[in-house]
Amino acid sequence: MKTRKYIIENLVAFILVISGFSAAFPQQGRNINFLRVVPQSGYTNPAIVPPYNFYIGLPALSSLKIEFKNTPFDYNDIILRNSNDSLYLDTQALLNSLKNKNYLISEFTNEFLSFGFRAKQAFISFSFSEKFTGNVMYPKEFMSLLINGNAQYLGTSVNAGGLAISVTHYHELALGLSYTINKQFTAGFRAKYLVGVLNVDTKHTDINLYSPNEFSMTVSTDLEINASIPGSVTTAGDSLGIKINSSDFLKGLYSFNNSGFAFDLGMQYMPTEKITLGLSVTDLGFINWKTGVRNIVTNKETSSYTFTGINIGAMFSSDSVKFSDQLNDVLDSLKKNLGLKVTYEPYRAWLIPKIYLSGIYSLTPKDHFGFLWRCDVFKKNLLPSVSLNYTREFGKAFSLMAGYTIATNSYTNFALGFAVNAGPLQLYLLTDNILGIVQLNNTRYTNTHFGINLVFGRSQWYNKQSVPPKDADVPVNEQPVQE
Repeated sequence: MKTRKYIIENLVAFILVISGFSAAFPQQGRNINFLRVVPQSGYTNPAIVPPYNFYIGLPALSSLKIEFKNTPFDYNDIILRNSNDSLYLDTQALLNSLKNKNYLISEFTNEFLSFGFRAKQAFISFSFSEKFTGNVMYPKEFMSLLINGNAQYLGTSVNAGGLAISVTHYHELALGLSYTINKQFTAGFRAKYLVGVLNVDTKHTDINLYSPNEFSMTVSTDLEINASIPGSVTTAGDSLGIKINSSDFLKGLYSFNNSGFAFDLGMQYMPTEKITLGLSVTDLGFINWKTGVRNIVTNKETSSYTFTGINIGAMFSSDSVKFSDQLNDVLDSLKKNLGLKVTYEPYRAWLIPKIYLSGIYSLTPKDHFGFLWRCDVFKKNLLPSVSLNYTREFGKAFSLMAGYTIATNSYTNFALGFAVNAGPLQLYLLTDNILGIVQLNNTRYTNTHFGINLVFGRSQWYNKQSVPPKDADVPVNEQPVQE
């Protein structure tokens, strides 16, 4: 086994690689909620009704979104330069930056097909999307054990576990309905059929250890980590190593064996002509995983052994050994040291629900101030964020928005976005953190959202009047625009 410094340096390198991979994919942001002329604003609340009779998203370009969040540190906090100009990881700076709970979060959504249409008091929408979500929570005790070893725990018992992981790649087929109940209320519902492609999900990750001296450690584990990987084949001897059949992997990308369901619920209330309030819950659902499944669970036997680290660093060495072989060596080392075994049982994994609470105050028919509170529920952990927003609408051709978001341990997130309507062609682009785009090394949170739609038949009152007439049959959340 290698030194602890080597282990932790390459563990963080592993995290940064995952971060870079995740950041290459897009996700649903926050400030899109306020750009109501864009049909995709309804994805934060299914009760939001687009101000059109019909829209269709440009295939594969209607909604490309990216979000990445790393709560405890940014790249420049922990990656420094030596006197010879080479880069190195400052492990103590890393440890000092950690909170009790630390999060690495990213999501991907690419909308391949979407359209919607008005049917009297209802608005019906349909979408087919590709999604990837990656969420990791790692506690400080876990990282401290890897960095400083067990000497710090001599004569004491400590739980160094608590690692939580939820990584999911799936296809989503969604059917939505927004209904105008009366001039003050709208309600919305979106049903989703899910087809799972890949998943890694932790159920329990308790690691209790006692160190009578620095040469031995008694470990008691309660672990259950499930994975479903397309093309994964059973390995000999219950090895934790993963072997992939390339042809089966490609087939697994289009398999319908891992299916599930989810739904979104939302409502909007307009107590006055100037105030619109919203409440919604999205991604309430699960996927049943049946193919390429393996479960890493606790072997009930308790062992006492010398723990000096795991050679995770070998995964990033530049020698000729295959990456997959290096990864399998690391996993087998974990199996030996933590007393684990492998089973192959189907399991159910839940999506990560999101709660939205919003408010919009229309100072004038063109000027709107907004507030949004969002909370992600990840493995019983609550991840709240707050966004403030101002949107200015210049007739029906152009909308401009600016905002500010406070996310977990991230306070310099300035939003900027716009939507342009050139006839039926609509283009929109926005970000929840403009600084994060130009200063990636100094950011802990970034979000970008881009799309192109074709929109038809904007409501007549929307374009011509500051207030809808009393007998108008329109959704309450359509804010008027003056030419």
